[in-house]
Amino acid sequence: MTTRRPLPALIALALLALLLGLAGCGDDGATPPAAAGARATAADDAPLASSTVTSAQSSVAGRTSAARATAAATPTGAIAAMEREVLRRINAIRQERGLQPLEPNDTLAAIARDYSCQMARQNFFSHTSPSGETVADRVREAGVEYRLVGENLARNTNADQPVEVAVQGWMNSEGHRENILREAFTETGVGICREGDRYYFTQIFLQPR
Repeated sequence: MTTRRPLPALIALALLALLLGLAGCGDDGATPPAAAGARATAADDAPLASSTVTSAQSSVAGRTSAARATAAATPTGAIAAMEREVLRRINAIRQERGLQPLEPNDTLAAIARDYSCQMARQNFFSHTSPSGETVADRVREAGVEYRLVGENLARNTNADQPVEVAVQGWMNSEGHRENILREAFTETGVGICREGDRYYFTQIFLQPR
């Protein structure tokens, strides 16, 4: 998954244990209990959230999926506004805690949006795609070099305020909150995809190489 594994492996195991208990990260379609404070209006479809972080020194970055990322559908005005609102809220949270705001990265946003739409189209929810790609793979394949990369995911249905539900759910989960408040991250990309009344959120965090 990465070129440096020992510490990230421990982090990943800790996050996995946390997420299995709180956020129900997985591909089986089961709906876990909602995290405290993250509520959707549909009682039978609680919001889902998941986070991961990977440390790596990227080497020669391929560009096999760069075209796919840049070809991600241009968001509608409403979706673009929601993406900007996620970034605004995340940066406000960081600045309240004395951290620098994250700089928007259009390439990361395209990767994130493409992945949100893939989850929506294929009806799955996981950091690992059906073909086995992780966020580290998606970023490297788009030609982005990094030292540290992280990803937060969220999904909610029939929420009156989808952005608020997603961000509040992340902040109520230790793993997601750590990504949001990690000082090493300096860039981010937010991508949202809507399928009916369901919204998929992907936020990628990056420390450049």
